Amino acid sequence: MSTLIMHYRKDKLPPPESFYMIDSDSKYWGKAPEILPLSAQSAGHYRVKKEEWIYQVRSRPLNQLFWIVDGKLSFERNGKKRTYGEGSVFVYYPGEPHIIKAVSEVVELYWLALHGPLADELFRAFEFPESNLRCGKCPTHLFDTLMEQIFHDASPYGLATAVSTAMLILNYAKSGIPDEYLQDHLVKQAVMLMDSNFTDTSLNVNAVAEMLKTNRSVLSRSFSRQMGITPLAYLMLNRLHRGAELLRLTSLPVAEISRRAGFANQISFIRAFTGYYGKTPTGFRKEVR
Repeated sequence: MSTLIMHYRKDKLPPPESFYMIDSDSKYWGKAPEILPLSAQSAGHYRVKKEEWIYQVRSRPLNQLFWIVDGKLSFERNGKKRTYGEGSVFVYYPGEPHIIKAVSEVVELYWLALHGPLADELFRAFEFPESNLRCGKCPTHLFDTLMEQIFHDASPYGLATAVSTAMLILNYAKSGIPDEYLQDHLVKQAVMLMDSNFTDTSLNVNAVAEMLKTNRSVLSRSFSRQMGITPLAYLMLNRLHRGAELLRLTSLPVAEISRRAGFANQISFIRAFTGYYGKTPTGFRKEVR
């Protein structure tokens, strides 16, 4: 018999008044508290506009942590209201009525919820202050990982793995994230983006930085230090290698190859290709075929 579990998809967010439910065939979710004294019950991601969001909850038997990615919101708990901004963390304990309102025009935040006999004890052991706790850039990749773990693997092992990810988030919320960790992840994400999208002629370093929500200079410094090459040069190499592959394996016109390799036009492709390989695309094709 299937059990309904809650999972918020980051690409299609539900209104805060409702739940987006996904049907799971797992036999473990209904027994999660019995299997482990602590479980990561749910996690989610919101990006909402000010006029769309006011979230009022009477009480729930959950411990929740919220981490703001962008914007400002007010959080009222036990009659006390505070304003939180980008990089701030705030928590909710079981049975506490609370109201969340967007203050800025757009607010983006991630959250997680822990459940089980040890959840409340664990949360209180971290001693999160009621005042504004600024922790820096939100580890969105960890929240995304947690959501995937919750959704895809509800076995005892999966439950334990999700808890370990949640604990890492809690630890970073309390102590902050080392710059080296963030920079390493930033570079990995940049590489993945460029490897997957270099054929898109509109992709450039500015676009990559914007997608990763970082400054271009920060991305370039971190990338160059770790990879030994600038992100622009890395992107160009991807495109040149694809161009050479198409020249070798197909009979497509050079103009079409330049487009498929991610170049804005044939002239820029020929110039870059000749500079790198020491011969024109046409000359290269004659030599390798």
